[in-house]
Amino acid sequence: MTGPRDLETSDRFHVIARGADRQDIFTTDAGRHGFESLMGDAADRTGVVIEAYALMTNHLHLVVQTPGESLPDFAQLLLATHAIRYNRHTDRTGPLFDGRYHSVPIDGDRHFVATCRYVHRNPVVITGLDALPAYRWSSLGVLLGRRAAPCWLDLQRLAEIVDPIDHLASVRSSAVDDLGFRGLEPILRPRLDEIVLAAETAVAAVEAQAVVVPGGRFDPGRSVAMMLAVELRAATTSEIATVFGVSPHAVRLAARRGRARAATDSRFARLHADVLEDLVRTTPIRRHG
Repeated sequence: MTGPRDLETSDRFHVIARGADRQDIFTTDAGRHGFESLMGDAADRTGVVIEAYALMTNHLHLVVQTPGESLPDFAQLLLATHAIRYNRHTDRTGPLFDGRYHSVPIDGDRHFVATCRYVHRNPVVITGLDALPAYRWSSLGVLLGRRAAPCWLDLQRLAEIVDPIDHLASVRSSAVDDLGFRGLEPILRPRLDEIVLAAETAVAAVEAQAVVVPGGRFDPGRSVAMMLAVELRAATTSEIATVFGVSPHAVRLAARRGRARAATDSRFARLHADVLEDLVRTTPIRRHG
């Protein structure tokens, strides 16, 4: 994303931050607890009001109200501090987040309610519909009175507009959002073993072989499986690493190199497309909205 941010259209924003190369930004509950504390600290120091949130595995969603042009200061303090702590605790280096965070101005109450619905529905790929209210790392359970509100979370405006039970019904509904939330979530969540099998099948069909490349051997089937496992969030980076017998760093590197190769190698790009097509055909679709 380039160009200046729109900080004048509204004082409310839907903020989305993703892990670099779609990698994890949270790996433990302790890390999520720490991030919640950081949210409170950053909100207190910048005057931002946090009105809804959901912390996933490799991305997060916030709905915030910002006085003046405080959003950049809030986001910088929150994300940079988390990145430093995460890198220190996981012994990794380099950027944790994928470039600039995304911010969408929220225009009016209808857009506000729809955005909160989207944010609260986001963990459905983890919990399923029935357990959404119990998801610990979302403000939905707080709105429903199922857990105490942290001091930094302000649900007053949302509670004034919607009845919590009606909101839960809307969150669980399969009705399609009409606000253009494009590309924020993958439409499928296959198991890791399904991805590996689809990659092996596709490789066998085209008789693709491992080839010698600078620094070692390139196995197209293994590479595309690791790449898609990360892209589709079939498991955490650590779980993917265990299955493939490598380190989490190697998983992140494989995903990054796979995307670079797909941009220059038409055969590998075709393999990636074939495996994804097979997964779309055989994996149950779970749509957001």
